[in-house]
Amino acid sequence: MKKILQLIIVFGLILTPFYTNAHVKWFTEVAPKKESIENILSPLFMGLALLAALVLASLTLIIPKMAQ
Repeated sequence: MKKILQLIIVFGLILTPFYTNAHVKWFTEVAPKKESIENILSPLFMGLALLAALVLASLTLIIPKMAQ
């Protein structure tokens, strides 16, 4: 029963992009707009990037201790 459930979940995950129109840029006629680097590297983006780096760095320390 557990194997069947796992197969259903894996099959569902494999088919998800087909039902959600993943990579929408392939399905649209709108021309992409080039954004300047100043708008991309905003303080919010830099703060979130730093937060993500700190979380990933802390996970490398926490996971081995939890595994013991």
